[in-house]
Amino acid sequence: MARYIIKRILMVIVIMIAAAFVIFTILYFTPGDPARNQLGPTATAADVENLRAVLGLDKSYLAQLASFMSDTFLHLDLGTSWTYNVPVMQELLNHLPYTVFIGLTAMILNVAVGLSLGIFAATHEGRWQDSVSMVIAMVFISIPDFWLALMMIVLFAQRLGWLPAYGVDSWKSFIMPIIVMSLPGIAVNARQTRSSMLEVFRADYITTARAKGQAEGVVVRRHMLPNA
Repeated sequence: MARYIIKRILMVIVIMIAAAFVIFTILYFTPGDPARNQLGPTATAADVENLRAVLGLDKSYLAQLASFMSDTFLHLDLGTSWTYNVPVMQELLNHLPYTVFIGLTAMILNVAVGLSLGIFAATHEGRWQDSVSMVIAMVFISIPDFWLALMMIVLFAQRLGWLPAYGVDSWKSFIMPIIVMSLPGIAVNARQTRSSMLEVFRADYITTARAKGQAEGVVVRRHMLPNA
């Protein structure tokens, strides 16, 4: 077990280094000058060159790559945000509570709604309720989340004006991100729950529980769902 964990940790480290290398290389060769973008079109050439020197953009590709890798992985220094002019780590920590809240809420919805939808479909196997539930799950799992996010912004923020398109001004700001994050998980949980429920639906202990006169809801909650 320890050998497996060490192997996985080493694999994660290699993947992180490779991803950092690829991302840095792509951004390095992307057209555009960050110094010029920061200072604006009215800045003089001397001001741009001075800022390039401050940011280290006047160095060669290998020198910049070595500095980036050293700061990131050896000193855990992600640098200063060119947009907000504050340390990147500080900006990440400022937004971490929102990310955790959105992720946990989406996870709770995944489990609660996904399980309910899967149970509903399994207990109505072969009927229209089952078909409708699985069609809903298929739609949820097929829609790309980035496209759904854009369409929700267009509809609810731009057209209807019900929800904010960006920012964290109130509780309304969390509605669209949570919905977009939870829908694919709801679909997966619903399909898996339905499949697992149907495997135990006609098991002997389920038939025995029904023969003892237990209500169908009790059979589903106490016998079918835990085993499924």
